[in-house]
Amino acid sequence: MNRATRQFSIVLLAILLTATIAFAETNSVNSAALVSTNISITPTNFAQLLALPPDQLEKVDIARIDLLLAEGLPSSTNLDVEQCLKTLDEWASEVKMETERNYHRFVEHPEKFQNSLGRYRMAVMAAVLCQDLRVHYDPQRQKELFENNYFTQSQPYSKAEQHFFSDASDFFLQGLLSDKRYGTCASMPYLYVAIGRRLGYPVSIAGAYTHSYVYYDEGNGKHFNVEATEDRGFVTLSDDEYRNPPWGAPSDPDYYKTHDLLQPLSNKESMAHLLGSRAAVFRSAGLHDEEAKTWENAARYFPDTPTWKGIEENMQQAAKSDDYHQLRDGVWQKLAARFIPRGPGFAYFMDMKIKLYLFMNESLDRQAVEKAADAYTKELGEYAKTAMPPMIVNNDTLPEQPAPETRTLYFSFHPPDGNEVKVPADFLPPFAGGNLPQGLKLRIVNEKPQNADALLEIVWDFYGQMQVMKKAKQKAELERIASGNPVLISEESIPPEFRQGVPMNLAIRLSGLHKAEDIVAEMWAYKSGQQNRQSEMMPPDPMAEVRATMRQAGVPDSVLPQIPGMNFPNVPDPLAGTRQSGNEQAMAIAEQFLRPQQNSMNPGIALPYQVVPASVAAGNPAVENPMPLGGNSSPHFPLTPLPKAPITVP
Repeated sequence: MNRATRQFSIVLLAILLTATIAFAETNSVNSAALVSTNISITPTNFAQLLALPPDQLEKVDIARIDLLLAEGLPSSTNLDVEQCLKTLDEWASEVKMETERNYHRFVEHPEKFQNSLGRYRMAVMAAVLCQDLRVHYDPQRQKELFENNYFTQSQPYSKAEQHFFSDASDFFLQGLLSDKRYGTCASMPYLYVAIGRRLGYPVSIAGAYTHSYVYYDEGNGKHFNVEATEDRGFVTLSDDEYRNPPWGAPSDPDYYKTHDLLQPLSNKESMAHLLGSRAAVFRSAGLHDEEAKTWENAARYFPDTPTWKGIEENMQQAAKSDDYHQLRDGVWQKLAARFIPRGPGFAYFMDMKIKLYLFMNESLDRQAVEKAADAYTKELGEYAKTAMPPMIVNNDTLPEQPAPETRTLYFSFHPPDGNEVKVPADFLPPFAGGNLPQGLKLRIVNEKPQNADALLEIVWDFYGQMQVMKKAKQKAELERIASGNPVLISEESIPPEFRQGVPMNLAIRLSGLHKAEDIVAEMWAYKSGQQNRQSEMMPPDPMAEVRATMRQAGVPDSVLPQIPGMNFPNVPDPLAGTRQSGNEQAMAIAEQFLRPQQNSMNPGIALPYQVVPASVAAGNPAVENPMPLGGNSSPHFPLTPLPKAPITVP
C-alpha cells in the first residue's frame, strides 16, 4: 500500500469513527438508564402526585404521571403502575435497537426523511409500535365516533359521550400496555412521548381541537408533528391541517391562542389535560362528586388565564349540578314508589307529591329537598297506619241485604267493550270547577282504562303534567316580561283570518291588552260581531262605531264634536249613497285619523302579541294556547312528563 493510499484509508477511518461517535451521541443512550436524566422525583400513588408542587412535575416521568392519574377510576382494575413502567422500558429498548439497526437507511437516503434525523427516529418508533407491538386505536371507540357523528353532533353529557368515556383503559397508558394494546388520542400520544423521552428525544404533547398529538422540537424554531393515532405507521401533519381538521374546528384564530393549542405542553399542563380525562371517566360512571373534585384539582395545573379559569369553573359547576340531580332523582324514585292507600287522604298525598316534585325541580338546596322528602315520607307513614285496607268479600256466601244509603260521589267511565269503572270523587285532583278538562276526557276515552287503578293513574298523570306546564309557563312569562318581548300565542287560538294581520280598529282594541286570554277573546268577539253585523239588513250608526273606536284608542269624547261633520280628507261621506257599510266607513275614518295611509290588515301599530306556528308552539312553554270559542281543543304537553308514580295495590 503506497503512502497516498494509506493516508486516504486513515482519513476514511477517521470519518467513519466520527460518524459512529456522532450516531452514538445522537441516537443511543445508556441502556441501563433509559429515562431522561432530569427525572428525579418518583411518586408512587395518586395522593403523592397531587401533593407535589406543580413546578416540580418536570422532574417526574410523564408516563408515571399518566398512570397514577388512572388510579382509583371505576374501570381501572388491576392497575400495576410499576409493571407498566417496566413494559415501557422494554419497548423503549426495542425501539432503540431498531433505530440503530436501520440507521443506514437514513445515512443512505436522508431525502426520504426530509433530511431530518428526528423524522427518521419517529418513523422507526411508529413502525415498531404499530407493526411489531400491534398498538392500535380502539376499534370500538372508532366505530362510535363515526356512528354517533361524535365530533359534529355529540352533545356534552349525552349518552354517546357517556359511553365513549366508560373505559379508563382507553384514555390512559394502562390500556396500551396491556394485552389488548388499544387506546385513543387521549393516550396514544403519551405512549410516543414516554418512549421518546426515554431515548432522549425532544418530544412533547400538543393539543388540537378535541385531539392530542406529538410535537417534536428540531431546534432553531423548527418542529414537526406526529399523528400517534395512525395505525399504519408514521404520519406527520402540519399545524394548518390540525387547525382545520376534517371533523371541523373553530375558525377564530384567537381560539387556538387562548386555549394554548398547537404548541408543546409542559408536564404541568399535560397533567391538567389528563385530569380532564379522569373527570370525564368519573362523569361517565355517574360519580359526579368525584368529577367535581377532579376539576377542582385541575385548576392548579391549567394556565392562569381567563379562558381556562372559566372552563374550570363551568365544569366544576356542571359536575356539582349533575351530582345534585343524581341525588334528587334518587330521592324522587323512592317517593314515587311509595304506595298511597286509598282513603280520605289519597288526593291530598297525591297532590302533595306533585308539589314536592315541582319543588325539587326548582330548588338547588340539597338539604331543603331531603328535608321536604323526609317530611312527606313521615306524614304518609302516619296516614298509612290509620288507613284500613278494603275488605274483600265473597258476595256468593252472603245473604242478600238492602244496599245501604250512600252519599258518596263517584266518577264513572263506561268503556265500550268492558265493565263500568268507578272511583270516588274524593280521589280525583282538584280540577277547576270540579270538571275534568276536555283533554283528559279524550285521553280516558282513547286509553280505555279497565279498572279504578288504571283510571286514577291516567287522571293524576294528566293533572301532574298540567301543574308542570303551569309552572313552566309562569317561569317563561316572567322571563318574557323581563325581556319586554310580546306575548306569544299559538296560531291555533286565533281566527284564521287574523293570523297574518288584523284590521286597524281591532289593532287599536288589542293594543291595550297584555294577557293572551284577553287578546284571543277580543279577536273572537270581534269576529263574532262582524258576522252578526253582516247578517243585519241595516248597517249600524257609523258615528257610534267611530266613537267606540276612538275611545279604544284613548281619544277623549271632547275631540269628536270638533270633527266637522265627518268631512275627513279623502274619506267618503258615510251618509252618501255608496255601497260601503257603516262599519267599513268607520274603519276608514279611524284609520285616517290615527294612522294615515296604512293597510287595514297591517295597521303599523305595535301589537302586544306575536303569533307562533303550531309546530313551534308545541315545544315552547312560553307560548299560550287559550283556545276560546272556535279554537282547537286538542291539548298538547310540550314538557317532559311527570314521572309516573305506580298506583297499584301493595
